[in-house]
Amino acid sequence: RGGAAYTLGGPIAACALAAPMLFEWWLPTIEPASARSAAAAIRNASPDAHAYAFYGQRDSLPLCFALRSVIPIVTTPADLETLSSRESKLVVITQEGKRDNVPPSLPAGFVEITPPIHVEEHTTRAWRRR
Repeated sequence: RGGAAYTLGGPIAACALAAPMLFEWWLPTIEPASARSAAAAIRNASPDAHAYAFYGQRDSLPLCFALRSVIPIVTTPADLETLSSRESKLVVITQEGKRDNVPPSLPAGFVEITPPIHVEEHTTRAWRRR
């Protein structure tokens, strides 16, 4: 009685309502993580952080820019203990490559505050002292 417009109106309206929700769910799965998204995850997990430190042999200049901070590299557990005793709200950032550069184990008392963030060919993790 109403023709094609009447028959197709419901499905068209349903698609118009469902499309934004589907894109909201699907797009993050195809957009690669970046230093900006890693920095946002670190800031969200620890908004009161006053200092950052890379632990191990790997650093990330893009992450330094995204966090807007000069970030020292700490390579030994003893140096990390010293720095964390001076900086009470220190966030320790570790980065692992796919094939190399696994950071040394963190000293006891550090807990991971973000899930692993996969950026290009390495995995970034953030830690805080309990």
